[in-house]
Amino acid sequence: YSVDFLRNNQVFPKAEFTKLLCDFERLVKRGKPVVVRRPQMQVLENKWWGIKSYTVDIVFMYLAPATEFEKLLPAETRSDIDNARFLSKSAEGSFARYPIYDTMFHNSKSLGDFVALTPNQ
Repeated sequence: YSVDFLRNNQVFPKAEFTKLLCDFERLVKRGKPVVVRRPQMQVLENKWWGIKSYTVDIVFMYLAPATEFEKLLPAETRSDIDNARFLSKSAEGSFARYPIYDTMFHNSKSLGDFVALTPNQ
């Protein structure tokens, strides 16, 4: 990427980023799904990309374990998840790399199955 590309890539106020990260951290610590809605998020004008200023109702999601939910799962499922915890590229099984699933080629390198997930995933 060119420096100009990165320098001109901002569309939200920088002050909102810290607030968003704090909300993410609070949810992770409580074992909740990391999903945050901003009903009136300001989109900044960005002449580089031809974006005019406006407000948007937006939902941010961060893939992280939702331990409160996981505690409700059967013991066998919790064990499978613990054995194949996310970011382990060598993990195998029904929940390989949970909860960080690849958006393409997670379980197959075949072009015909490039979005295939198992029923458990």
